[in-house]
Amino acid sequence: MQTAQYVILSILAVALAAAAVRVVRISRAMRRRRFLAPETAGCCESLGFVGISAVCSGVNSIEHIENLLGSEYDRYELIVVLDAERRPDDFRNIMTHYGMIRVNTAESDELPSARIRALYRSRRRNYRRLVLVDRAYATPYEDLDAGAAAASYDYILPVGPSDYLVPDAVETAAIAISDSPRHVEALRSAADAPCAIFHRETVIALDGFSPRIMRRIPSRSVTRIRTPLVFRIGNLRRTRIKAWSAIFLLLAPLFTIEALLFDETIVAATAATAAALFAAARYTAAATSPDGCSLKTILCYFSRMKEFFRPQKFTIS
Repeated sequence: MQTAQYVILSILAVALAAAAVRVVRISRAMRRRRFLAPETAGCCESLGFVGISAVCSGVNSIEHIENLLGSEYDRYELIVVLDAERRPDDFRNIMTHYGMIRVNTAESDELPSARIRALYRSRRRNYRRLVLVDRAYATPYEDLDAGAAAASYDYILPVGPSDYLVPDAVETAAIAISDSPRHVEALRSAADAPCAIFHRETVIALDGFSPRIMRRIPSRSVTRIRTPLVFRIGNLRRTRIKAWSAIFLLLAPLFTIEALLFDETIVAATAATAAALFAAARYTAAATSPDGCSLKTILCYFSRMKEFFRPQKFTIS
């Protein structure tokens, strides 16, 4: 019994240490981002001429597009892929609001699913970085392929209908890519809403986007950062239910078993560890999430645990 208690205490100590290390790393990364990102806005020379094209699938509102156009980084563009026949009202609103005009474009043979009907750019100077692509909707991954084929820059940031850019996200990604000592085929954010940026040539070499694209990129070619690039708008009530259910289903049986088999010292140590992990989750959320939702961060911990048991999957949500 003594041995079992020592094992449990050791596991709790490792969990506390891991949470502390994560908090320190995220704190340092956020401080670095706040220091460097304002210096890079409107500047590209110091970042090795890293260019990023955000490619959207399912984005159809002006408010959402305005958020994605908020970056001041010079070498950045936003490509919105939308089906004009499927969503004619949304397409017309974007065309009118941004003064879009049709431009000539050559058919791309780099990606098999990148066929488009038409490509539009804004005639307004302050929206020159916005590109609108009209294509028949099939899957989000084919939308991303079409956007990647039309992209002007080397790195592709996929954006789904629930994804909003964190302030300075583009600058943060450009800093991470330019600082990497090796060629970056993919940049992955390990924050609350997992997000990835892909090199355009890598996407072409892998025959376009798919749920398996992350598995096909060598781990040594993936650069990871600990600050978020996007946050996701979702059902907060459903998030609360999922988070508190996960906490209850994990802690209730654990406390019951410990109370039956061990003394109150183990139960108190477990309770203290759970409280410390919850505090770490709240700090992480406050530091990285614009909506300050610690419950999403807690769910993120459970998602990370599941990643040990199943292959990594790339999804657009």
